[in-house]
Amino acid sequence: MLGFGDKKKAKIKFEKEVRSYDENVINLNKKIDWLHYEKERTYYVLKNVETCLNMLKNTPEKMIIELNSAKLEISTFEKEIDIIKKELEKIEFSAVTSGVKTAAAGVAAGTTVVGFAPSAAMAVATTFGTASTGVAISSLSGAAATNAALAWLGGGALVAGGGGTAAGTALLALAGPIGWAIGGTGLIFSGLSINGKNKQAVEKYNEEVTNIRKEIVKLKLISAEIDRVGSGLQKDRDILKSKLSLAQDTYPKNYDEMNNDQRLYLGALVNQLRVTSKKINEKIEVENIVKD
Repeated sequence: MLGFGDKKKAKIKFEKEVRSYDENVINLNKKIDWLHYEKERTYYVLKNVETCLNMLKNTPEKMIIELNSAKLEISTFEKEIDIIKKELEKIEFSAVTSGVKTAAAGVAAGTTVVGFAPSAAMAVATTFGTASTGVAISSLSGAAATNAALAWLGGGALVAGGGGTAAGTALLALAGPIGWAIGGTGLIFSGLSINGKNKQAVEKYNEEVTNIRKEIVKLKLISAEIDRVGSGLQKDRDILKSKLSLAQDTYPKNYDEMNNDQRLYLGALVNQLRVTSKKINEKIEVENIVKD
């Protein structure tokens, strides 16, 4: 017979996994912020390269086509940032007028969402790019965008499991496609109390431990993908800065006056600009990473 001691041990094991989940959520949030920072830094380098190339005279048509392709990607990033900022301003305004004083706070799907700064929302938006419905937030407007952004901040399908669901369902629902919850698992388990006979309680705790461990794996997979994307941006940005520095300091401002080596080097710069500009708009496809 399983006794009270077994139930206590199962609970301790469960609480340990909850703490581990929280730590991984915090780590993921930091990485999301870092990736957005890397995208912003890369954007400014791209703009500098764009400005330099715009000053070049007699640019070949093929190079102009590549340059225009890069400009379109840069413009897309600018527009997305602008749209998200405007929607976050609406959320902030709604929070203030409703008496909620926390930045980027509000109500989504009947659940109050507080504690997220606009910068965090911006980071999530530029990292993942879609609401829980799979629709790009930047393509929404008005109340739809506000609600989507708020739900997003909670990790996608914020209350998909409903407020009174069983603990396991609540965990998976609140974790959502991104695999995180508001402030970690505190919200998920704030009202959790596993009662019943000792054997049943032990089984339930063990079930929840299994669920949490699955979510932790998802968080780690997403974090690893963010590391890969961010490191790639750093490498591409360094290449761009190096090539830009040489072109600015030593190359003629007229393509016709360049020698063959300079033209080849300039072509490599334009190609790198085109490749890197696409990367600042790439989003992490969570569903492809965390397939069950």
